[in-house]
Amino acid sequence: MINYVVSNGCSWMEQHNNERDLAKHFALKYNICTEADHNNNRHINLSIGGGSNDRILRTTTEWIMNNQDKVKETFILIGLTYIPRTEEFSVSRDTNPPVTSFVKMNDILIEEKFMSHHSFDNDYKRTIRTVINLVSIFEYYGVGKYLIFDAVAKLKDSPMNEKLDIHNEEFTDTSIDWSTEYPSLDSLFGNNPNVYLDKSFDEFCGGVNTVRNLRNSGIAYNDLDGMYERGDLGHPSAKAVKLWFEHLDKYMESN
Repeated sequence: MINYVVSNGCSWMEQHNNERDLAKHFALKYNICTEADHNNNRHINLSIGGGSNDRILRTTTEWIMNNQDKVKETFILIGLTYIPRTEEFSVSRDTNPPVTSFVKMNDILIEEKFMSHHSFDNDYKRTIRTVINLVSIFEYYGVGKYLIFDAVAKLKDSPMNEKLDIHNEEFTDTSIDWSTEYPSLDSLFGNNPNVYLDKSFDEFCGGVNTVRNLRNSGIAYNDLDGMYERGDLGHPSAKAVKLWFEHLDKYMESN
């Protein structure tokens, strides 16, 4: 029996308000909360805007380790975010003095790491390792139910997925080791129905963050019938969240 819903991701998974909280729809399904009573003790959202997949792994693991008495009654919902994002140690600039030599050095190290170690190749493989780690942790601790889906990571559209033509001109300037053979997502996760990567949430909404059809101020206009929040073209609307819940729920019921 599911008595807790724990969700994690970036701004695509944040609560925003109850209508745009994907996990709330699952909490309602499992009778954990009502429209009037959010019940933060059993409907737990660990998401944060700008969060990375590294952070998802860390904070979800921490929650499980600190709540081992609850995991068998928990449904965990993970929405994978942009793959280049990482989690870095930082020092607040609100200190006195506001900027220290350590802060400057820390910024230099972070910039050097980003410039030297980020590529489609490294970010894709790191994200795949994150998914494998999450699955391993969920299975080891006996999580009641879980679903890992692609919010805006665009894994299926990555040139690393062998189902694509990796020599597409869009990716010719990236630091990809073309001599390496990458296993397809299907070969890695096809036997696990708790990992759904066939379509990203963004693609489902219309692909504003996936299809590079840019104009005006660099914003992509590909909004399918109000699927993106008005005035915030790039994040899902309440309508999209409800439809995506129904899509995922149907998928889970059939698997």
